Parts: sequence; structure tokens; C-alpha cells
Amino acid sequence: MPYFGVPFGYMHNRQPKWAVGAPSVATGDERRHFQPADYDLLEKERLAARRFGHVRNEVYKNVVEPPPVSLSYASEDERLHGDVASAVRMDHCKTQAKKKAILAASTERRKLRDTKSWMARENEWANVMEHERWTRCEHPHARVIANRSSVPYDPITLQYHDGYEGERAKYMDASARWRAAMRAIRIYRKMNGDRNYNVISWEKLPKLSHPEKPTPPVIPVSNSCKPQGDGRVIVLREDSVD
Repeated sequence: MPYFGVPFGYMHNRQPKWAVGAPSVATGDERRHFQPADYDLLEKERLAARRFGHVRNEVYKNVVEPPPVSLSYASEDERLHGDVASAVRMDHCKTQAKKKAILAASTERRKLRDTKSWMARENEWANVMEHERWTRCEHPHARVIANRSSVPYDPITLQYHDGYEGERAKYMDASARWRAAMRAIRIYRKMNGDRNYNVISWEKLPKLSHPEKPTPPVIPVSNSCKPQGDGRVIVLREDSVD
């Protein structure tokens, strides 16, 4: 049975009697194992070559200062540093930089959230427009559309429709023309003053006639409208009309 690579019986580098004629195997490190002068060096080499199964303590001869790898180690510059104001300012700058980084990250998250919301609204509107285009252009018969004009007059003859909406459109057009005429009169009087004659030829100026103010149409009263004594009209619900 081998021991450190050397079979039992090869003590003092001599073969036993039962190994007569066997080749010698005590060579190299095995031979140094039995040499008193080389045994200590061989042990030290074997101990230095170990890689596991042991704890190796580094020799540190300075018993006053901790080793540089220790957390309690401080260099002479750090230990004898007395500029407290610079240290406080450095800590303040670090705190402010941290706050700015947090604010920048929050701003980026808010921008991303707003961008996502804006894109969602844009996509929704694009879907609505796509549906309208599909309904009106590509498939116009997908829904029934009444063939009537949305304006209260005939687009061919330009005549107002009979009824309240036509009268209302006629009144709005007449009111616009009346306001334009009154504005022209005010500008004319402002330019010529209160004189009713021409300052160059001394001729009398024609009197400007004020246009008649148009009268608004009468609001029709249906069965669902109940007139009041003070001119107000109350619209009733269909289920409340007798």
C-alpha cells in the first residue's frame, strides 16, 4: 500500500528482502523524502502548493496599524485631514446630485407616460377616421344617409326654406347686413364730423338714412312647449303632455 507515493518497506531508501530483483521506484521527490537535508524543503514546497482544505494566514508584522485591506485602515492623508468644510460641501454636492438624478428619472417616467397616453389617443382617433373612411368612401351603402341638405336653404335656387329654420337664417343674414350698414354710417360720421355740408364746395351733404333693423322670427310653440305669461317658454317632456 503506497504512502506519499512510496510503497511500505522502502524505508531508508533500501529494498526489503522480499523485493529482491524488483526495480527501484524511489526516484525524484520520493528520494528527497528520505533525505534529511531535503525533507524540510520538500515539506515547505508541498505546503505552498496546497490549494484547498486549509486556511492560509498572511503574515503582517505591523501590530500598530491595521492592514490596507481592512475596513478600519486609513491613510495618513485621510487620518490627518482637517478641512471639514470641504468634506461637508462634498457630501452636500453628492446629495444634490442624487436628488437631480431622481428628479430626472421621474421626469423621464412622466414623459414616457404622457407619450403613451398621447399615442393611445392618436391611435384611437386614427381608428375612428379609418372607420369613417371605410363607411363613407369604400362602403357608402353600409349605412343609410338621408338625402337632404344640412343648410336651411336650397343650394340650387338659394331660396330660404319655409319654416322657422329658414326664417332664422334669413334674419341672421339681414342682421349681418344691418350691422355692416351701421358701421359704415359710424365711420362716415367720424371722418366728416357733425357737419352736414362739404367744407370745400359748401354744398349740403345728403342725409344718411338708417336702415331698418330686422325683426327676429317668432319661435314656434308646439304641443310640447308651454308658453308663460312673462314670455318664457317651457319645454315639456312627451310623457307629461296631455
